[in-house]
Amino acid sequence: VDSNGALDVDVSSYILNTGSVYVFKVRALSGDLLTKGHSQHAVSPSYTYNMSNTIYHLDEALSVVNQDPAAALDILENKVGKEQLKSALLNPQVASLLSQIEAIYKSKTGTSVNAPVVSTNKLGSGGVGLIGLGFNAAGTDPVTFYVKDLSISHLSVLNRYDNAVALDLSLEGAVSPLRVPILITLPIPSGINANNLVILHNTGGHDVLSVHSTISWHTIRFAVTSLRPFVFASNNSWSVTGSSGGSRT
Repeated sequence: VDSNGALDVDVSSYILNTGSVYVFKVRALSGDLLTKGHSQHAVSPSYTYNMSNTIYHLDEALSVVNQDPAAALDILENKVGKEQLKSALLNPQVASLLSQIEAIYKSKTGTSVNAPVVSTNKLGSGGVGLIGLGFNAAGTDPVTFYVKDLSISHLSVLNRYDNAVALDLSLEGAVSPLRVPILITLPIPSGINANNLVILHNTGGHDVLSVHSTISWHTIRFAVTSLRPFVFASNNSWSVTGSSGGSRT
């Protein structure tokens, strides 16, 4: 889809009425999404997925996890797939199924997950929710999720956004790379406008990508397959509705 330099693109003419699921992949012209105006709508690469197929395999994993937790994990990794599951996790039914599988998996394998450790005062009120963490334990030690402050200047957020909060989301006691994506629910950071919030993530290379998310009340929910630097940003001049990461208009 060629925008011819425009910030907004009408994609309606590209949508085919065939019953298939289409995912538009838009890349920034620069890896520095935080300061380049032409990169406002860049989104992370996503995978086209069949929701019914995903739910079918999650039901399959739920049916075997009591007797064979390793087989359930294998279904998640190899039949559903990490990227496909990440794309589907914002669906409440998918999240509920994965949560049920995880609860049984942890009880059968003796895997434990510590309460999240939040060492920042930049989040709004409310707790941190995690689904999928238990599948990613590296050994017998508990897995711990950390939320820490991170310097904005370190990520060069200089003039692109009116407000931005940088957070370091990390894990201790987990495998790397992750086996199964993690669905994270956080209170929206203080000072960030929920109506036009975007999450930016540096994956460790040159690309800084926006993350698909949903907002409900004062919380934001998003699925990840990698952690570390995240920026929660908003710009009061935008008129944005819906979910971030390309689903907004």
